[in-house]
Amino acid sequence: ANKDLKWATVTSLEGAIEASFLNNKLGFELAGYKKSTKDMLLLLPVQGVFGLDAPRQNAGEVRNTGFDLSVFHNNVVNKDFRYDINFNLAYVHNELVDLKGTEGKEPGDGRDNFWFLEGYPIGSYYGYVQDGIFQTQEEIDNYYPMTWTAKPGDIRYKDLNGDKKITDADRTYLGSPMPTFTYGFGFMLGYKNFDLNVDFNGVSGNKILDLKKTVSWTTTNFYEKSLQRWHGEGTSNKEPILDKSRGHNYLSSTNLLENGSYLRLRNVQLGYTLPSSAISKLGISGLRVYVSGQNLLTFKHNTGYTPEIGGSALQGGMDQGDTYPLPSVYTVGLSINF
Repeated sequence: ANKDLKWATVTSLEGAIEASFLNNKLGFELAGYKKSTKDMLLLLPVQGVFGLDAPRQNAGEVRNTGFDLSVFHNNVVNKDFRYDINFNLAYVHNELVDLKGTEGKEPGDGRDNFWFLEGYPIGSYYGYVQDGIFQTQEEIDNYYPMTWTAKPGDIRYKDLNGDKKITDADRTYLGSPMPTFTYGFGFMLGYKNFDLNVDFNGVSGNKILDLKKTVSWTTTNFYEKSLQRWHGEGTSNKEPILDKSRGHNYLSSTNLLENGSYLRLRNVQLGYTLPSSAISKLGISGLRVYVSGQNLLTFKHNTGYTPEIGGSALQGGMDQGDTYPLPSVYTVGLSINF
């Protein structure tokens, strides 16, 4: 045990401005921050004692810099028409500032798809960059030597370090599962006794690791993307041949990455409030009927059921085909005030 362990130290600098205009019909709030966490607990790759794992130590610093913005505007145009508009945006830049020389994956943790690099977000994707598909054996013979035996239909990886061979040294930062931007917007429209409320939310700037490609297809079906696979010269320059014996096609690379950005229609509600003259004889003060729908539409780029993939800060965004989609919910409601 390391008796010198201590709590991490967090320091933050924050500032904000809030303003409203036109009798509170228009306004905004902008907040910025810079937060640093030092002396994180890390499993350092130092020599263990008597073959045991290395002890955890206080080392490293991670920094989050960003801002939050919200804007609103509302107005009553006349006795029949009114509206309310809102928008919010959050930006964050996560960076591993210092790892005390411990760059790489934590020893023994098996995270082949994730890496910890100074200057990049924590838990970043790390791997090879795809440069097409080998179409012929002649093309393979004229390419750089690899640490595996390539065949037509296999992924061609880029030589990033310029040593004219394909090895682990050609791996690089591929992206982050953490969104750069998180946003939402909505509006309310009111016309006489009718009201319509609509809300959207979304994220941008994150990647998803499509590990559905790496599962065994012994007892399960293929995804539609497999129709784009290589099955002969010239048939595909993006998706490799379907052959699970060629494990080099399923290494962490840009071939497994998908765009995690999405925009979702989160909620829609249409309501009608009966006029007081119509309900005065019923002994109630208000009656409103409405219909609503949740998660009606999602505009996304990934092939999974949902773009919202969970996970931890160190190992997130992995779509292994076991993530359930958000259900669409339709509701008819009645609200009565006595």
